[in-house]
Amino acid sequence: MPIRRWVAIALASAAWASTCAAAGPLMRYSWDDCQPVVPSKYFTIPGTYTQTVSAMGLEGPVQDLTLVIGFQFQSIPSAWQFADLCQPFNCPFFPPCQSPGRISMLLGGSACDTLPGLALSASYWFKLTPPISGITITGSGAGAFTPDPMRRYTLVRFAFDHSHSVAGAGGSGTCGGADQPLSFLIGDLFLNGVDQRARATWENCVVTWNSPAFQGDCPLVVPVRNRTWGQIKSFYR
Repeated sequence: MPIRRWVAIALASAAWASTCAAAGPLMRYSWDDCQPVVPSKYFTIPGTYTQTVSAMGLEGPVQDLTLVIGFQFQSIPSAWQFADLCQPFNCPFFPPCQSPGRISMLLGGSACDTLPGLALSASYWFKLTPPISGITITGSGAGAFTPDPMRRYTLVRFAFDHSHSVAGAGGSGTCGGADQPLSFLIGDLFLNGVDQRARATWENCVVTWNSPAFQGDCPLVVPVRNRTWGQIKSFYR
C-alpha cells in the first residue's frame, strides 16, 4: 500500500475515533420509566406519578451529577407545591399544599439498569424575573462502577405523590389544580462536572402535564444558540 494512502487511512481512522470519543450520551426524559418514552401525562385519579431521566453511551464512572428541571412559576397550582423542595426562606409567595414526604427519589424498580451507589438529593428554586421555578437534583458517590456504553441507565427517577391532589379548586385536605396544564424542561445537565448540553443527544427533553406532547425541537439540541429566559419560558405554555 502506498505510504500516502496508508497515512490518509490512518488519519481518517483517528478522526473517526476522536469523534466517537467526543460524543456525549443519548439522553431521554420521560414520564413513568426509562422506556418506552411517555412525553405527556394527564391527571386522571389521585395517585403517584413518576418521571425518569436516563442515559445510554456513558463513557465512564459517574462520580457526580447535576440536573436542572424548570417549569413556569406563575402557573404552579397547589397540587405541585411540594413542601419537600420548599424551605421557608425560598417559598415566601405561597404556602406549600403538599406535606413533606410527597416527593421521593427512586432508583430501584426501574426498567433500565441503575448506577450502584449514586445518592440523590433535590432542592427547589425560583426566579421572580422572569417567573420561572424548578428543581435542581444532585447526585454523588457512584464509585468506580463503569457503565456499559451499549446499555441504558436510569440516572434520576423521582415520584410525585398526588394522592391528595384533585381537579378544580380543591378544598380542606386536598390540593387543587391537578388538572391544570404544565410543562417541564431540562435546563442543565452536568456529569462529572462536564456540561452535557453541547455533547449529549436528547431524544426528549420536555414532558407535559395535561397537555399534548411537545412537538418542537429540544431546546438543548442546538447548544450554541444562546436562549433568553423569555424564549425558554415559551416552551412552558
